[in-house]
Amino acid sequence: MKVEQLIPYVGMIGAVLVIGIILYVLMLTYIALRCRVVVPDGEVHFVHYLSRFLSVGRFNAGDSYVNWPSWSLIKIFSIGKYPANFDFEVKILDLLYESKDNVQFYLNATAQFHFDGPSFEEWGKSKDEIEENARLILRQALYARLKDYSINHITGNPSGVADGIMTSLNWTKSSISTSITELELELPE
Repeated sequence: MKVEQLIPYVGMIGAVLVIGIILYVLMLTYIALRCRVVVPDGEVHFVHYLSRFLSVGRFNAGDSYVNWPSWSLIKIFSIGKYPANFDFEVKILDLLYESKDNVQFYLNATAQFHFDGPSFEEWGKSKDEIEENARLILRQALYARLKDYSINHITGNPSGVADGIMTSLNWTKSSISTSITELELELPE
């Protein structure tokens, strides 16, 4: 076939390509509108996007993202949904500590954590990971502060010791608050 014979078909091929592109764009728009997720006020969604995690929502009513289907070539997916403010309790049971005067004792501690809209991605990608990181930070604070007190001070002034532990946490974000609700120790036999 010669080029001169194809000239009548060029317009038809161009029209088919334009119609195909228009249909593709309409299909993507339809899927995007059907898969759009509007984050309710007071809730946070973790979204995995381009190998990083974003938190969408917090206190901005109407924040949204498109949760593309798994069969699409666009890989954006939701990881978790949490309220913008949430509380949880961390318990540390039967850990062996040592006081300033080298007396070993077992410690049970319970702390309440309150998150008031922080950047969740700095703490973890799931609620379990956030709680585990809080548990590790609390354990580090306990180890760091309890070695500064004598056993008599710990047993005689547990609320003062708890306050000292809380001040040593020194949160960089004002949206996190913690309180130790229980601090009991037991001397090994």
